[in-house]
Amino acid sequence: MNKICYLNKKQTCIRPVLILLTSHRLDCLILCLRCLEWYTNIDNFKEIYIISNAASEEHQAVIGRFLAKHPNASKIDCRPRGLVPAVANTLNAILTAHKNDLVVKLDEDVFVTPHWLEHMTEASRAYKNTARAAALSPVVPISAMGREVLGRFLRSAYPSERRMFQGPEVPVNWVYHRWIWEKVLGENLAEVYLAGQRGRYQTTQNVSFSCLFMTAPLQDLILPLPMSGAQGESLFNYPALAEAMNRAGLGAVVVSRCLVHHYSHVACEDYLRSRVPLEAVWKYMQSLPAREHFRHEILRAADNRAAAKLALVRA
Repeated sequence: MNKICYLNKKQTCIRPVLILLTSHRLDCLILCLRCLEWYTNIDNFKEIYIISNAASEEHQAVIGRFLAKHPNASKIDCRPRGLVPAVANTLNAILTAHKNDLVVKLDEDVFVTPHWLEHMTEASRAYKNTARAAALSPVVPISAMGREVLGRFLRSAYPSERRMFQGPEVPVNWVYHRWIWEKVLGENLAEVYLAGQRGRYQTTQNVSFSCLFMTAPLQDLILPLPMSGAQGESLFNYPALAEAMNRAGLGAVVVSRCLVHHYSHVACEDYLRSRVPLEAVWKYMQSLPAREHFRHEILRAADNRAAAKLALVRA
């Protein structure tokens, strides 16, 4: 008797273009690059552009070592220091050249986690034919988008501490920065959230660019940079962008099962470094493979309990 084989249509390989922006936070850049190498197959990126904005010689040496190991990576120097006009012009050129690619914009103080790219490319594949999905993002706790997505979980898990995760906007909310990192490092907030997360995706119009996968529709809305009406040194006019996305019927998809860490917004950095030093974050990021295994064990145990209950009901 012949064996029956089930043939699955081969999935299209998605190779994003990565843009990593760095300027002055050398210790953050080192950890950012280490996490990329620890938890990502670098060859899965079509191109990697490291935009070096008036960086120091030590900075250039760290970038040089990374480039020597990865032939798909290149460095673009831009001066003077500041997002406008140097970084804006460089981003405009790269985004225009890769209009038809999935582009990932990453800041130097964003630290990726195990399987992050697999989760994100899976989401991109799932929403490939959905014209309303202008951007995709992992859960980034230290961001406006992250606080919105985590809201229900935080209210349920920490009902007596609501004043710690509410209040001012995230970029200037030093209380929220410190509280989130203390929960992540000391109480396994990320693992607890992910272990209880059953839904795959959420939608929002609150876009954060610390770690964002951009599609062509979003690029049409933001280019050329800086956006009209952007305040000060910012490249983006967030209220206008949200309004434009709403008018166009566009939204951002947050991948609920993928969480990456953003260290700090500029306004809160000095305070956070004095309370949650980067060395503590480094130790935590190194321990993630063991934590990931532990989380899968929790999920497996929960599935086994659910199966046992179902068997009892059927009996």
